[in-house]
Amino acid sequence: MQVLTAPSPARVIEKGRLGSNWLASLAVERFGYHMPYNRLEQKYASEGLALSRTVLCRSTIKLAELFAPVHEALRVEIVHGDLGQLQGMARRATDSGAAAERTGQGDQLHNGSVGGAQPIPR
Repeated sequence: MQVLTAPSPARVIEKGRLGSNWLASLAVERFGYHMPYNRLEQKYASEGLALSRTVLCRSTIKLAELFAPVHEALRVEIVHGDLGQLQGMARRATDSGAAAERTGQGDQLHNGSVGGAQPIPR
């Protein structure tokens, strides 16, 4: 009798112990939730996983290296890309601020009087 098995999923990090979902979770916990490696190590140990800080740190470094081209492409797009949308947003913000000053609403908002309350005399 011959037993057939499915091929193992591709690893993000060659010869790495962590899969893609685990690496994504690690990145979110480390950088999104600002958890230090020692706390992550303790958390995983309490869940029955023996992952040292060294494994976590090296995996994160390798993941950052893999994302370097994405980071560079985003940097180039931001620096050299079309800033029309950002300029439009800035223009609308300054235009609404100027309109508030012309109507006197800026003083009311500045003084904290909103909704019919009298402005504080200066």
